[in-house]
Amino acid sequence: MPESVIDRLSDILAKGFDDMPGEAIVLAKEHIFDTLAVGVAGAATEAGRIMIDYVQDCAGSSIVIGAGRAAPQSAALANGTICHVHDYDDDSLNTVTHPSPVVVPAVLALAEQAGSSGRAVIAAYVAGVQAIGVVSDIVNLGHYSRGWHATGTLGVFGAAAGAASILGLDRSRTRNALAIAASCASGLQSNFGTMTKPLHAGHAAQSGVMAAQLAARGFTGNRDAFDDARGNGFMGLYCGDVNATEAALDAGRPLEILTPGVNFKYYPNCSGLHSILDCALAAVTLNDVRPDQVARVEAIMPRQHLGLLHYEAPVNLLQARFSVEFSLASAIAFRSCGLDDITESRLVSDEIRSLSAKVERVPYDVSDKQWPIESSIRIHLNDGRVIENSSKGYRGHVDYHPFSRNHHIEKLRECIRYAGRPIDEAGMISLFLDRLEDLPDIREATTLLAARTTAKS
Repeated sequence: MPESVIDRLSDILAKGFDDMPGEAIVLAKEHIFDTLAVGVAGAATEAGRIMIDYVQDCAGSSIVIGAGRAAPQSAALANGTICHVHDYDDDSLNTVTHPSPVVVPAVLALAEQAGSSGRAVIAAYVAGVQAIGVVSDIVNLGHYSRGWHATGTLGVFGAAAGAASILGLDRSRTRNALAIAASCASGLQSNFGTMTKPLHAGHAAQSGVMAAQLAARGFTGNRDAFDDARGNGFMGLYCGDVNATEAALDAGRPLEILTPGVNFKYYPNCSGLHSILDCALAAVTLNDVRPDQVARVEAIMPRQHLGLLHYEAPVNLLQARFSVEFSLASAIAFRSCGLDDITESRLVSDEIRSLSAKVERVPYDVSDKQWPIESSIRIHLNDGRVIENSSKGYRGHVDYHPFSRNHHIEKLRECIRYAGRPIDEAGMISLFLDRLEDLPDIREATTLLAARTTAKS
């Protein structure tokens, strides 16, 4: 019997910590650290409070960020949602997903229950990111173009893979976990700009934990669930064009976390805004542009991005994170774009509304085979001058402006300030960013995340 995609994927995921190059270990620690940092801020939101309240009755051993503990599936659900609610978590342009807010909560939920080592957590995280990369290379951008939110639909395979790794499942049971996960894939782009968008990450994390736990107990799934020849598997139902090539399924393929890599975020909003925000912030700062000087603003952006950023007049903060108009107006007026710049007061500000009305969208087309990142801006001033700027990448992108250690630490500090609760900053840096691979029990580090927080938005 020929091997299925799930068979091949289970082979690709067989690598352990000792098989990983040092660079992959460093990057894994940085992504886990970054995910938990934004989770600290996410727990302080209204969506975070609702989710925390929802899981409080599910007592267990796994940390819920800012809220104590819950059962593993519930903790994965809450933390996945919390870590994605600000859209400040990492992203992968290769997979068009946010891999870490799905994989990290799934892995940690089971690792805490088992008392797993830091090395086991790192290996499981890398396996989860690898699974998302493999599946993405097969389904191509046609899947995302159909309206699926790939963080949920592809992320569930990463969560299942990471969870299977932590549980030490053999090839057969890992295969069953992936098959179960295929039936849990969900997430619609129509819910962008609502609390349900981050729920996609939480649901994928929860489903991955469930899939691995069931598989560990002998629960089965169809090894052909991904590429069923009858057309009723994942590929046939969820995808447009597919690419189940030897390169995608090669057990020796590079680690996804290294090549092409996963990007960190400078701004807490949709990554489709990051290039244009870099352009705007540089232009107004370098040229000392004041809001009252601006006649109109042309935002020259990929049509794919503008299709996602459809809130021209956002009415809440979740929509504001998907608004070209609000984001550029706020950046031009205040020359910054951080957690404290996306507020209710900004949303109703007459100055921001006036500037937002001056923003014009100028779409350009690129191939559906690649996810574009280049944007340009033209700021027309009342005195007739036109200030232009463009960017081929954005800050945080692995190929253009990668994060430094100081960037990670400053981002953690920003998230702690936003949350307004005490947290051991030095401990977070030491245990997650520096010494994670040396910890015999991950619970030494995760206990830092348990302090309760109060919702603020």
